[in-house]
Amino acid sequence: MLSISGEAQNLAEEKNMNPKSKDKRSKRDLHFLNDDGMVICNHRDPEAAHRAEVEGIATENIASVTCKKCWEFMGKKRGV
Repeated sequence: MLSISGEAQNLAEEKNMNPKSKDKRSKRDLHFLNDDGMVICNHRDPEAAHRAEVEGIATENIASVTCKKCWEFMGKKRGV
């Protein structure tokens, strides 16, 4: 049977009681979703698109995009 020292057990309990904090930024950039549903500034990462949608920071409305990388990528695609 495994025995855990008191100090190690206290550390483990502290970690369980204080999970990593969620992102506390008050204002997040809105990212543009392309026709494939991918975040345009990170179009090779499907997990990024999922996170953006789940966290409510993805949009298909170009006018509301606030992500600088998305705007730069859209400018490159248009040839500007």
